[in-house]
Amino acid sequence: MSVSRHFKHYLEKHAIAFMPVHHPHADSSMQSSALAHVAARQIAKAIVLETREGTAFVMAVIPACNRLHLSWLNTTLQLDLRL
Repeated sequence: MSVSRHFKHYLEKHAIAFMPVHHPHADSSMQSSALAHVAARQIAKAIVLETREGTAFVMAVIPACNRLHLSWLNTTLQLDLRL
């Protein structure tokens, strides 16, 4: 999967170094990591979340080897987000 325009723009705007790595189609971030021959902790996966009201979107970016704990994120950000 290619880097989303919005994600790429955010990284560039904040001077965050990144390097896209091309690989065959994959069904998961872990599979992408294996196909790209890159450690899963070095692959970023972006997860788009929506507010319960459907009025805003939030993007969580975490290493491919991690799982998003939505309850922790909601508590920490004091939001009510959903996938």
